[in-house]
Amino acid sequence: MPVIVRETDKSVLSLLSDILHSSIFGQCYPFAIALHRSLGWPLVGLMDNERIIHAGVKSPDGNIWDGRGEISEEDFMKPFAKGKNCIIHDIAEEDLFARSEIDKYTIDFFRGKAQVVWPDLPWKDGKQRDRVVAFVEELEALSRKHKLWICGPVPAMTPVMFEGYDDEIGYEINLTYDGNTYTINRVI
Repeated sequence: MPVIVRETDKSVLSLLSDILHSSIFGQCYPFAIALHRSLGWPLVGLMDNERIIHAGVKSPDGNIWDGRGEISEEDFMKPFAKGKNCIIHDIAEEDLFARSEIDKYTIDFFRGKAQVVWPDLPWKDGKQRDRVVAFVEELEALSRKHKLWICGPVPAMTPVMFEGYDDEIGYEINLTYDGNTYTINRVI
Protein backbone atom coordinates (compact mmCIF):
# COMPACT_ATOMS: atom_id res chain seq x y z
CA MET A 1 0.00 0.00 0.00
CA PRO A 2 1.36 3.45 -0.81
CA VAL A 3 2.15 5.90 1.95
CA ILE A 4 -0.82 8.13 2.75
CA VAL A 5 0.29 11.75 2.93
CA ARG A 6 -2.35 13.94 4.53
CA GLU A 7 -2.74 17.58 3.58
CA THR A 8 -1.18 20.00 6.05
CA ASP A 9 -3.76 21.39 8.45
CA LYS A 10 -4.72 25.00 7.68
CA SER A 11 -3.99 26.08 11.26
CA VAL A 12 -0.45 24.67 10.94
CA LEU A 13 0.02 26.51 7.63
CA SER A 14 -1.24 29.70 9.23
CA LEU A 15 1.16 29.36 12.17
CA LEU A 16 4.12 28.63 9.88
CA SER A 17 3.19 31.57 7.63
CA ASP A 18 3.16 33.82 10.68
CA ILE A 19 6.61 32.55 11.70
CA LEU A 20 7.98 33.27 8.22
CA HIS A 21 6.30 36.68 8.16
CA SER A 22 7.89 37.58 11.50
CA SER A 23 11.34 36.90 10.01
CA ILE A 24 11.25 40.31 8.32
CA PHE A 25 11.85 41.89 11.73
CA GLY A 26 15.38 40.83 12.65
CA GLN A 27 15.76 37.44 10.94
CA CYS A 28 15.56 38.42 7.28
CA TYR A 29 19.25 37.61 6.66
CA PRO A 30 19.05 33.87 7.50
CA PHE A 31 15.65 33.66 5.84
CA ALA A 32 16.99 35.18 2.61
CA ILE A 33 20.03 32.88 2.69
CA ALA A 34 17.72 29.87 3.16
CA LEU A 35 15.74 30.77 0.04
CA HIS A 36 18.87 31.69 -1.90
CA ARG A 37 20.55 28.33 -1.18
CA SER A 38 17.41 26.25 -1.62
CA LEU A 39 16.07 27.90 -4.76
CA GLY A 40 19.21 29.31 -6.36
CA TRP A 41 17.62 32.74 -6.65
CA PRO A 42 19.88 35.78 -6.25
CA LEU A 43 19.92 37.73 -3.01
CA VAL A 44 18.72 41.33 -2.93
CA GLY A 45 19.07 43.89 -0.20
CA LEU A 46 17.33 47.10 0.66
CA MET A 47 20.28 49.45 0.97
CA ASP A 48 20.48 52.61 3.04
CA ASN A 49 23.89 53.84 1.88
CA GLU A 50 26.14 50.84 2.69
CA ARG A 51 23.76 49.36 5.26
CA ILE A 52 21.55 46.40 4.34
CA ILE A 53 18.34 47.09 6.21
CA HIS A 54 16.32 44.23 4.70
CA ALA A 55 17.14 41.15 2.61
CA GLY A 56 15.24 38.83 0.31
CA VAL A 57 15.62 37.01 -2.99
CA LYS A 58 14.56 37.75 -6.56
CA SER A 59 12.75 35.03 -8.51
CA PRO A 60 13.53 34.36 -12.21
CA ASP A 61 10.39 36.31 -13.17
CA GLY A 62 11.77 39.36 -11.33
CA ASN A 63 9.57 39.26 -8.24
CA ILE A 64 10.97 39.68 -4.75
CA TRP A 65 10.38 37.17 -1.95
CA ASP A 66 10.85 37.66 1.77
CA GLY A 67 9.11 36.18 4.82
CA ARG A 68 5.81 37.57 3.54
CA GLY A 69 6.09 35.59 0.32
CA GLU A 70 6.07 37.10 -3.16
CA ILE A 71 5.85 40.89 -2.88
CA SER A 72 6.34 43.99 -4.98
CA GLU A 73 9.44 46.18 -4.72
CA GLU A 74 7.30 48.79 -3.00
CA ASP A 75 6.14 46.29 -0.37
CA PHE A 76 9.72 45.01 0.05
CA MET A 77 10.70 48.51 1.09
CA LYS A 78 7.83 48.77 3.62
CA PRO A 79 8.12 49.33 6.57
CA PHE A 80 11.89 49.85 6.36
CA ALA A 81 12.44 52.79 4.01
CA LYS A 82 10.14 55.44 5.44
CA GLY A 83 11.30 58.66 3.85
CA LYS A 84 14.83 57.36 3.31
CA ASN A 85 16.80 57.27 0.08
CA CYS A 86 16.92 53.49 -0.12
CA ILE A 87 17.56 51.33 -3.15
CA ILE A 88 17.18 47.62 -3.85
CA HIS A 89 20.50 46.16 -4.88
CA ASP A 90 21.97 42.72 -5.60
CA ILE A 91 23.96 41.39 -2.64
CA ALA A 92 25.93 38.24 -1.78
CA GLU A 93 25.84 35.86 1.17
CA GLU A 94 29.18 37.26 2.27
CA ASP A 95 27.60 40.71 2.62
CA LEU A 96 25.06 39.31 5.07
CA PHE A 97 27.55 37.20 7.02
CA ALA A 98 29.84 40.23 7.36
CA ARG A 99 27.05 42.22 9.01
CA SER A 100 25.48 39.65 11.31
CA GLU A 101 26.12 36.35 13.05
CA ILE A 102 24.01 33.80 11.21
CA ASP A 103 23.95 30.12 12.15
CA LYS A 104 23.22 27.07 10.01
CA TYR A 105 20.35 25.94 12.24
CA THR A 106 18.39 29.16 11.71
CA ILE A 107 18.90 28.89 7.94
CA ASP A 108 17.72 25.25 8.01
CA PHE A 109 14.78 26.20 10.25
CA PHE A 110 13.52 28.76 7.74
CA ARG A 111 14.17 26.44 4.77
CA GLY A 112 12.00 23.74 6.30
CA LYS A 113 9.14 26.08 7.16
CA ALA A 114 9.25 27.77 3.74
CA GLN A 115 9.04 24.38 2.00
CA VAL A 116 5.84 23.60 3.89
CA VAL A 117 4.25 27.00 3.27
CA TRP A 118 5.30 27.24 -0.41
CA PRO A 119 5.56 23.62 -1.59
CA ASP A 120 5.25 24.54 -5.27
CA LEU A 121 8.45 26.58 -5.45
CA PRO A 122 11.30 24.87 -7.36
CA TRP A 123 13.30 23.58 -4.35
CA LYS A 124 16.57 22.43 -5.92
CA ASP A 125 17.53 19.84 -3.30
CA GLY A 126 14.02 18.46 -2.94
CA LYS A 127 11.69 18.96 -0.03
CA GLN A 128 12.02 17.49 3.43
CA ARG A 129 8.54 16.02 2.93
CA ASP A 130 9.85 14.00 -0.05
CA ARG A 131 12.66 12.58 2.11
CA VAL A 132 10.17 11.69 4.84
CA VAL A 133 7.92 9.91 2.33
CA ALA A 134 10.89 7.97 0.88
CA PHE A 135 11.96 6.97 4.42
CA VAL A 136 8.45 5.82 5.33
CA GLU A 137 8.14 3.82 2.09
CA GLU A 138 11.32 1.94 2.97
CA LEU A 139 10.17 1.58 6.59
CA GLU A 140 6.86 0.11 5.41
CA ALA A 141 8.69 -2.51 3.33
CA LEU A 142 10.90 -3.32 6.32
CA SER A 143 7.83 -3.52 8.60
CA ARG A 144 6.12 -5.95 6.21
CA LYS A 145 9.28 -8.07 5.97
CA HIS A 146 9.71 -8.39 9.74
CA LYS A 147 6.03 -7.98 10.71
CA LEU A 148 6.98 -5.16 13.12
CA TRP A 149 5.26 -1.80 12.97
CA ILE A 150 5.80 1.57 14.62
CA CYS A 151 2.77 3.33 16.06
CA GLY A 152 1.73 5.38 19.05
CA PRO A 153 1.32 3.40 22.29
CA VAL A 154 -2.23 4.74 22.59
CA PRO A 155 -4.39 6.32 19.86
CA ALA A 156 -3.86 9.87 21.14
CA MET A 157 -0.05 9.50 21.14
CA THR A 158 1.25 9.54 17.60
CA PRO A 159 4.95 8.85 17.03
CA VAL A 160 6.95 11.75 15.61
CA MET A 161 9.92 12.02 13.25
CA PHE A 162 12.80 14.43 13.86
CA GLU A 163 15.23 16.06 11.45
CA GLY A 164 18.69 14.67 12.22
CA TYR A 165 21.79 16.79 12.73
CA ASP A 166 24.39 13.99 12.67
CA ASP A 167 24.66 13.99 16.47
CA GLU A 168 22.61 10.80 16.87
CA ILE A 169 24.24 7.63 18.17
CA GLY A 170 21.39 5.45 16.96
CA TYR A 171 18.13 4.03 18.29
CA GLU A 172 17.27 2.63 21.70
CA ILE A 173 14.45 0.16 22.22
CA ASN A 174 12.83 -0.85 25.49
CA LEU A 175 10.31 -3.59 26.18
CA THR A 176 7.13 -2.09 27.64
CA TYR A 177 5.34 -3.42 30.73
CA ASP A 178 2.83 -5.39 28.69
CA GLY A 179 5.66 -7.52 27.31
CA ASN A 180 4.27 -7.20 23.78
CA THR A 181 5.51 -3.85 22.51
CA TYR A 182 8.70 -1.81 22.49
CA THR A 183 9.36 1.89 22.70
CA ILE A 184 11.82 3.26 20.18
CA ASN A 185 13.71 6.51 20.52
CA ARG A 186 16.79 8.11 19.07
CA VAL A 187 19.87 8.36 21.24
CA ILE A 188 22.01 11.47 21.07
